[in-house]
Amino acid sequence: MKKIFFKNKYFDNKQKGMTLIELMVVIAIFMIVSGIIMFDYNGFRSNVSIQNLADDIALSIRSVQNYAIGVQSSQSSQFSKGYGIHFSTAATAIYPLAGYNKSFIVYNDLNNNNYYDYSTSASVCNTTTLANGNECINMINITSNDYISQICSGTGSNSCNHTSVNINFLRPNPDATICLDSPNPCTISNGVSNVDIIIKNAQSNATKTISVSNVGQISVK
Repeated sequence: MKKIFFKNKYFDNKQKGMTLIELMVVIAIFMIVSGIIMFDYNGFRSNVSIQNLADDIALSIRSVQNYAIGVQSSQSSQFSKGYGIHFSTAATAIYPLAGYNKSFIVYNDLNNNNYYDYSTSASVCNTTTLANGNECINMINITSNDYISQICSGTGSNSCNHTSVNINFLRPNPDATICLDSPNPCTISNGVSNVDIIIKNAQSNATKTISVSNVGQISVK
């Protein structure tokens, strides 16, 4: 009986823990999984960043539309003034409020010309500084590694050569007047039916497109 007891106890002890081979397999699996995660982390972060920016732009355009057709009044307490949002592909801002490819601007169209008017001497952008010639309400800076790459409309080789776009809304209609580049004043007749704002990540070259139509539809693709 004693021999059987000691024998069973010996075999029980051998079953505890793991072998060297098992440990090496676990370590190898861990290293493979960690390598995959680390290898794709930058791409994952870039995709998240550009998706967040695309959503922010789409929501900002929708907010401007709501300002125009809702109860948001201008500084002069008038509801007849439109609201717009301005995008530019310029590499640098000529003036502080001009906008460039690392920002976009919400403005109150005080003179209803469907065009973003800014002061070349001003650097402050908020509701308390609104005046004819300085319509900037808010400048949203792009702090990520993304930027506004192209502004496109129509078809053909020159369809994406536009340098700026103003998307305007006027109460009570949800429709948009889309004005490319710098026609001032801009009207429905010289506006376009749709525009694509293409943003790009400088690290991964991933892109997202925010599409806006003149009937007020906004989509991200």
